[in-house]
Amino acid sequence: MQDDDEVAVRLRPGDEVRLQCDFDSTDRDTNTTWGEGSGDEMCAVVFFARPAQ
Repeated sequence: MQDDDEVAVRLRPGDEVRLQCDFDSTDRDTNTTWGEGSGDEMCAVVFFARPAQ
């Protein structure tokens, strides 16, 4: 899925939602730390839900 994609789904009582963001740094020879720089890990997942109308 691309950044800023919107996906509409209907959730029912008892449903579970799993959000995942992966950052692949296996080709690096230094430690990857979280941060806002271009070489840092900066995965973020945002989830909005509202009652059906």
